Amino acid sequence: MPPLHLLHPLRYLKGLDKVIGHSIVHPTWQRTRPDDPNDTHAGWVFRSGGDQPLTNINGVGSFECDDALIPDTVNHAKMVRELYEMSGDMDGPFTTPILWDKETKGIVSNESIDILRILNSDFNSIAEQPEVDL
Repeated sequence: MPPLHLLHPLRYLKGLDKVIGHSIVHPTWQRTRPDDPNDTHAGWVFRSGGDQPLTNINGVGSFECDDALIPDTVNHAKMVRELYEMSGDMDGPFTTPILWDKETKGIVSNESIDILRILNSDFNSIAEQPEVDL
């Protein structure tokens, strides 16, 4: 599996960064239904730089919300689980990365190799640099 950090440079190199947005989750998992004692799922959450630091689910440590984090500005989801549930997947696993379709409000893919392939070829008609083939 390629490193997930390759998705952003590929968007940039193909000239897709102006037409395909991206969000970055906080690296510290949180309970996705903290008010439901019967739901113990923990997963990725969206935060913004300057938000209150997060403590991991074991209550150990404090982890800053720095400017590298980019919240979900399309659906305003607070956690990745919400995106899966919007797509009709109530069971998960609720993984990243996600290629989200704003029109259908659904997940196109959650597999990094597949997303790299899609970004490399399927969006050439709107890419500023369609000739770039990675």
